[in-house]
Amino acid sequence: MSRPSLKSLGLALSFVLGLSCGRTTGLAPVEVAPQVERTQSRLNQLVELENSLSSAILEVESLETRFFDAKISYEDPFPKDLFKHTAMACVTQAVWEEVEPESEPAIVADKLGVKCAVPPLPALETALYELPPPEREEALDAIRVVDKLRHNKAEIDQALLRAPRVIQEVLTWVAAARADLRQTENELNRRRPEYTDDDFELSMTRIRAAREEFDRLEELARRVNATLENRTERLERVMRTTYRGISLL
Repeated sequence: MSRPSLKSLGLALSFVLGLSCGRTTGLAPVEVAPQVERTQSRLNQLVELENSLSSAILEVESLETRFFDAKISYEDPFPKDLFKHTAMACVTQAVWEEVEPESEPAIVADKLGVKCAVPPLPALETALYELPPPEREEALDAIRVVDKLRHNKAEIDQALLRAPRVIQEVLTWVAAARADLRQTENELNRRRPEYTDDDFELSMTRIRAAREEFDRLEELARRVNATLENRTERLERVMRTTYRGISLL
């Protein structure tokens, strides 16, 4: 029996190596960067929402304190009843309420730097001119504080109204992204022989990292959602205290 020549051995070896290459084609590692980028974008969106709500609530609480800490003597000749009437009308006026631009309240409001062009404002301005300038400015600044509180409250109301929808959209997106990632992982495992060991491990590392980002996003969404009720209560407390405090001046 003749021995195989070196040439035939070389051909056989080439054939075997060819089969090996057919079993491991060296597929590129799976890519999940787009999902991670979208996760980070939504994470930033929730962080911004959480921070803006926190700062807005703190500011209305600060405005409430500023109003009642104003150094105003409500003794005669201070027009206390007129001041109370104006402050209450201002804090309760809806921000979307339309006022005739050429009306006296609108002209005086523009002059004083406030948006609440309420009917008693012109009479209050006139009455305050009977006071020394520092006392007059302190009273007008208190009206400006109430006006800002009213605007901030309206903005927070809108943010709190939108927040549940934003959070639900994030949670829905996370659920869909998790499902896509599971499908990607299942396909990776199914085609395991077509990856090199290093590329397979890199793919799994990327999948685990993406899953951790999904966990972070979902955790933040649920935490922000859990704070909404408390923030609503804090805003309502500020407004109740302000209404009651003005009425008791």
